Amino acid sequence: MASYEAKLHNDAVLELNKEIVAEQFIEAHREELKHVKQDSPFDVLVKTIACGIFDKEIKLKKMFHKFDANGNGTLDVKEFRLAMESVGYDLTDDQLAEMFTAFDIDGNGKISFWEFVRSLGTT
Repeated sequence: MASYEAKLHNDAVLELNKEIVAEQFIEAHREELKHVKQDSPFDVLVKTIACGIFDKEIKLKKMFHKFDANGNGTLDVKEFRLAMESVGYDLTDDQLAEMFTAFDIDGNGKISFWEFVRSLGTT
């Protein structure tokens, strides 16, 4: 029961954060959007887009953390292989090495969350 309550709490926090992010986005771009009336259809659209972006980021973070077995904030080759297998890719060692290298943008032998997201957008 405690884990269910924790999930409810986390979901409520995410919803609140989503609203805050949308408002922060609007405020950060208020100068560019000064001609847009607050709560107008366009204002609502911009907030909806900001919330959608936040939702995708949350989903990607959850996925990344699921793959990050040791919890150090990066994926090593072993974790990356397991991640690829979990989404249906059975790669040879050469294919894995090539894909890992493509994701490891800074070449440090680890894939950070930023590299993960960036690579997903370009692969």
